[in-house]
Amino acid sequence: MKTRQAVLHTSEKIEYYPDQVLGQGVEKEFFAATDPDVVLGFYKDTKGWEDPERIKRLSKIVHNYNPGKDAEQKKYWDLFFSWPAAIIKEPTPGILCPRFPKNYYFDDIESEKKAKWFFTRNLTQKTGDGQNFNLLKRLQVCRHLCEALTRMHMAGLCHSDLSGNNILMDPASETCIIIDIDSLVVPGLLPAKVIGTKGYSAPEVVAATNLPLNHPDKKMPTISTDLHALAVIIYETLLMRHPLAGKKVHSKDPEEDDFFLYGEKALFIEDPKDNSNRPDYLKYPVDALGSDLHQLFIKAFSKGLHNPFQRPTAMEWEKALTKTMDRLHPCRGKQCFHKWFVFRQDHPPICPECETRISHPIPVMQLFDRVKNGQYFFSGHYITIFDQKKIYPRHTCTGQPFKDDAIDEKSTRGQFTLSENRWQFKNDKNEKKICFPFLNMTADSAIEITNGQMILLNSSPRGRVGMITFNTN
Repeated sequence: MKTRQAVLHTSEKIEYYPDQVLGQGVEKEFFAATDPDVVLGFYKDTKGWEDPERIKRLSKIVHNYNPGKDAEQKKYWDLFFSWPAAIIKEPTPGILCPRFPKNYYFDDIESEKKAKWFFTRNLTQKTGDGQNFNLLKRLQVCRHLCEALTRMHMAGLCHSDLSGNNILMDPASETCIIIDIDSLVVPGLLPAKVIGTKGYSAPEVVAATNLPLNHPDKKMPTISTDLHALAVIIYETLLMRHPLAGKKVHSKDPEEDDFFLYGEKALFIEDPKDNSNRPDYLKYPVDALGSDLHQLFIKAFSKGLHNPFQRPTAMEWEKALTKTMDRLHPCRGKQCFHKWFVFRQDHPPICPECETRISHPIPVMQLFDRVKNGQYFFSGHYITIFDQKKIYPRHTCTGQPFKDDAIDEKSTRGQFTLSENRWQFKNDKNEKKICFPFLNMTADSAIEITNGQMILLNSSPRGRVGMITFNTN
């Protein structure tokens, strides 16, 4: 097969196949390289590269802002980003990127696992990956995305075009990666050329779309517009519908209708004060996801929809998603699409997806934070208990990072089991726990838990007490 040579800004030469097009987008066309680990993306608009500001921006993205500056960091952050590795200067301007890992390609169809495949039931059920994408995995993938956005925003960067096209999701590994990193907005440099995708651009950006670039009311992508897109993506991933696309019609002209729908007249379909855009039937309302996510969605799409400074940060979403995972309970309904549901103590234990009811009492562990010796106050958080449920350092102590459970698997602190209608709690680590009234739990020991049982989960100054209660709704 014929090859051609590309020259990087470092003068390094890369061989690629000019006849093997891997794909193309609005800005770039991608080609396979002789090195199977990389791809070459050439920009269609070569004249834009006559502007030295654009080269400067891309150079900063590739070199200054790259989170994988050493081997250990690169190994970790490659799980979150497809970060460009170099700038191509010949034969035409472009970027050298890592090839997407194999797990981000479907086995049963010829396509990358773009997030948009998993935003509707119709598309989701067309692939084996989608059919196995249950609620637990969806929460995990969203949390993974939030960690990536937190890292990006802390560096002062915004993506500018975050959407279902620029995120790849893998249900099996419960991970995702952000792509099209070369479109990032770098502080103090050239504004973004792409201002977003329909349905993901923030309302203030959409409303100012027709204004000239130098107009004082023109709105360009920022971190706050990223946060709007992030909230939309999380809502679509978990509920498989768009948060603004309801029954309200603003114009008979489809283009003008979209302009108002996603811009100046945008309205959350589940707005608590205005139900004029609410679909006639919502089987799975947003409050079924529990109080933490419900509050953030209200903050994002009611308070923050037209007020960018009210939008939740990626870190806020990460914490809320983690807490929500703690409240999941398996659903035994054979036809249940989600396989899990969020157990809410003030609601009957019924899966909102398939309406399967849990027949036995569900134990939960209320977490109490230590204020001073002998004094503990309810943290506002509880853990839903089911057979084989594990607890981690973030449960036993305040101030612990909200790590990915899969990454944190080796640091489990305890596990609940159910056998012959008897619940037990096992101490998984060589760290003594105390069950009141003052029964020591040494490593690998276990006790039967009962209603009202209290466990000192950690004896440090930040250690928590867990109180077991059985819900019989």
